[in-house]
Amino acid sequence: MKAAAAVIDADAIAASLARPWESIPDSEKTFVLRTVDSSRCSFHTGWQWPAPGTLVVAPDWEPTDRCGYGLHGLLNGNGNHRLISFAKDAIGQVVQVVRAEIVVITADGGGKVKFPRCIEVFSGTLRESVRELLKRDADASAGIVPFAQVTDDRDRETIATPAGAGAASATGDRGAASATGYRGAASATGAQAVACARNESRARAGENGILILIAEPDPDVEGSRARAVVRYVGEGGIKAGVFYKLDGKGQVVESADDDDDYLPFPANIKQLVADRLAENEKLHNEGCADA
Repeated sequence: MKAAAAVIDADAIAASLARPWESIPDSEKTFVLRTVDSSRCSFHTGWQWPAPGTLVVAPDWEPTDRCGYGLHGLLNGNGNHRLISFAKDAIGQVVQVVRAEIVVITADGGGKVKFPRCIEVFSGTLRESVRELLKRDADASAGIVPFAQVTDDRDRETIATPAGAGAASATGDRGAASATGYRGAASATGAQAVACARNESRARAGENGILILIAEPDPDVEGSRARAVVRYVGEGGIKAGVFYKLDGKGQVVESADDDDDYLPFPANIKQLVADRLAENEKLHNEGCADA
């Protein structure tokens, strides 16, 4: 079934554009996720994006329900995720836009929005950009997270099963649980139990338990080896029944139950990512995912 055409109030958009960006409160703005190539150029048109923090204005803006004639992206990360580049050298962008100026595109398959102006508030890897979007935007979609997490070579090689398939649990006193699968969870909730986690997994233990978190070797450093980081429940602020993980600096930090690092992956994640990479190349040659 063909999607209904978007309702566009061109007069309201024009009135909003007449207001200086600085005069518009943040409560009237929201966020869009998009990607550019490693040179910060649009995949579709080659248009060069300025440095983050700059007010970007589309030179060809038209408030119409069709691709082109504006800046494009996924509103709150929602939409057709195939229009986002999953290439490992792609740059993810979180841009702030004015709600009243957004046009929802339904033509040509839809799945995106366009807007006449924005400010790029964050850029980084796609994974980093999705995390930033989730922090900033209560309406952000978590559906893209599993795919954003597998945009580098190491992730593509290590993910073979859905997250959670590497989970291990031990509930008895003095028990032990070990999670070695990628981003799994080790839960040893009995008294004086031991929970061990590696491959970016997380762990929790019960009263007087022990956490062993493995810092993986750095593949870029010759002779690098795995290191064990040990923490004891009840000491140094480590709490019973709370998940902990190693952050990017190898420090032990709490991991919330809904930590976006551990959202479930689809069982066929590796094939989905491969398919999307192939689709990206085709869509970015033929489509208009960005400005």
